Amino acid sequence: ADGLTFSLLADGGPAQLNHGSKRPAPKPAADSLLRGHAFTLHFEGAAPATVTPETSTAEHRNYFLGNDAQHWASDVRSFRELRYAGLWPGVSARVYESTDQYLEYDFELAPGAKPATIGLRHDGADGLALDAVGNLLVKTSVGTVTERAPQAWQTDGAGRRRPVACRYVLDGQVAHFALG
Repeated sequence: ADGLTFSLLADGGPAQLNHGSKRPAPKPAADSLLRGHAFTLHFEGAAPATVTPETSTAEHRNYFLGNDAQHWASDVRSFRELRYAGLWPGVSARVYESTDQYLEYDFELAPGAKPATIGLRHDGADGLALDAVGNLLVKTSVGTVTERAPQAWQTDGAGRRRPVACRYVLDGQVAHFALG
């Protein structure tokens, strides 16, 4: 598993039509269109990793694609957190949803590992940009996904975390990290 696929719906999709209201949701017109967009976040240049799911949710999903039952999956569990071990030499990752519902990833580097080798390729995105505060903006046909500006720390010999300047560097559809 070298990445994650994100499926987005315009305006939050049908589930958002009545979110938080006690009144019945209006029925969409029979000829209305549901607009969506998907992109895949690949770990560019990474080795095949061992993925460990953590923090399961109550959700179960079904995927019935096409007419061939061999391509179907039912009762698929959902998780709030995945751990990827051994993506790049000395680099592992933790991918999760933050408490305020942002995508977050923590890369853990062993001594001597090179942060510049980490690459996040956004296949299917309409474009990538950085905003004034360093957030990564992933542009799609149904809106923009914001990935917060990176933060980095180094643990000293006494076990104290010290902040290290870190920022995204873009190379086409790939975001890398630069320290200092």
